[in-house]
Amino acid sequence: MRPSNFWNYAAEKVLISKMELDWTMGNILLVANWESDVGYAWWLMETYWVEISNFIEKNEGKAHLIYPKITKIPESIKNSGIITHELPFIPKNRLGRKKLRNFIIEKRIKYVYLSDHVSMSIHYLLLRRWGIKKIIIHDHTPGERKLPVGFVRFIKYVSHRIPLITADINIGATRYLTERNRNVNCIPANKTYTVPNGIVPIDLEASYRDKYRKEFNVSESSIICVSTGRATSYKGLDFLIDAAFHIINKREDKNVTFIHCGDGPQLDEFKTKTKELKISKQFLFLGRRNDVRNLLQACDIAIHPSKGEVGYCLSILEYMSAALVTFVPNRSSVCQSIRDGHTGFIYDAESIDSFSDKLEKLVGDKDLMSTVAENARREVLKNYTLQNSKTALIDILDNIL
Repeated sequence: MRPSNFWNYAAEKVLISKMELDWTMGNILLVANWESDVGYAWWLMETYWVEISNFIEKNEGKAHLIYPKITKIPESIKNSGIITHELPFIPKNRLGRKKLRNFIIEKRIKYVYLSDHVSMSIHYLLLRRWGIKKIIIHDHTPGERKLPVGFVRFIKYVSHRIPLITADINIGATRYLTERNRNVNCIPANKTYTVPNGIVPIDLEASYRDKYRKEFNVSESSIICVSTGRATSYKGLDFLIDAAFHIINKREDKNVTFIHCGDGPQLDEFKTKTKELKISKQFLFLGRRNDVRNLLQACDIAIHPSKGEVGYCLSILEYMSAALVTFVPNRSSVCQSIRDGHTGFIYDAESIDSFSDKLEKLVGDKDLMSTVAENARREVLKNYTLQNSKTALIDILDNIL
């Protein structure tokens, strides 16, 4: 072969190889924020990771998942096409950065999918230099934020328009989080998306009502108000105890029983408070339970007094799916999945009277209770299923990647 023909042939092969690479989607890096056995807090993200892996594989790519520490790999990850590694995503030193760089290059990573990371970072500049094309952030962080003003707002606005140090895609788990990304972080609207939280709907079973009421020693005629979550003031459990005291003693409603499922650092403190208020017989602490989805079906009303969530809190969606009338405070970061008086009730977060008035009105109107409960369940089945969430996420990735 003549030299000129050889170089023409080589150039053509390189061009073909480059075209073949460009036609494949490439590999994606999934990043866990916690060690691999913290599954109870990460089951939703694990579901998304598996869905992303399936999507990438259909486009001839692979999904690599890094944990800061690997102990026990969740079954859902084991049974998927995801390849797991132990590697910190934010290296603490030069050697760590070199390891991450070599990993990204060796595994031909083009995309990074992060959960609850910042939308802007110098670290993202390094990722770009190492070959990352798209950085995707899925935001589930709870709580409200203050709107920036003046010079701070100007800096945020300008900074989030520098492509090398900012994420390409910012996904909010609720409309509230998407709006927070736009208004508080000043992220451009064309970089923000919403993938509404969703759950696997609860299959209703009539026998659970009698089973659990016998366990709690609560009569069929009694109204059970349930709450779930960590026993902390942030979850609003102190407000709920005060409200229960107000309803049971001051309003003399002895036909209402409150139960709470969950452990936490203030559990003993809250138990002591109910004893001091002499309502411990009507305010039961069940501790951490693995049968909450079944237990809910023995209840009538659910209360989620949290001071900050992500709008479509999974607990709220489970209450609604179980056909419970759900009460939430009028905090924009908590109440977005409820339409007041239609799929649940929204009360003034600072007013026990507001909560008590609505609860008493509901307890005295069985038809209203039944109607709102049915509306709540239909709302979840229509708009808040896990399948809807997975479809919305993959549609975004398909369009962007």
